[in-house]
Amino acid sequence: MKKFLSLVFILFIFLFSNEAKAQKLTPPQQQQLGTLYKSKKVVYFKFRVNSMQEVQQMAKIISVDKVKGVEVAAHATKEQFTKFLPFNYKYTVTAGGSAVKPARPAGGKKAPAKKVVKKK
Repeated sequence: MKKFLSLVFILFIFLFSNEAKAQKLTPPQQQQLGTLYKSKKVVYFKFRVNSMQEVQQMAKIISVDKVKGVEVAAHATKEQFTKFLPFNYKYTVTAGGSAVKPARPAGGKKAPAKKVVKKK
């Protein structure tokens, strides 16, 4: 029984310490977070990476919208962005979702809808 309680205690300490480390933000980061999410629920931004492994790692934390070369367009809630900031990537906030809107055809008109024909 003592071994079981010791194991539970060690597991609890391990999980708690990792969570605390992941959430630590510097005062400037806390200020950035407060400013960014003052009137928004989601922030769209872009940042640069060195490898696809970094993109895959960030995709576990934030919502990656588009990758073009070394530039990543993404969006994140306050909770997600709190986890992103400690990685210290330089980022630029972009207009809400503009990086992921589909391009319109030439002339700015919507493409005609396709008809679905059922075969008999």
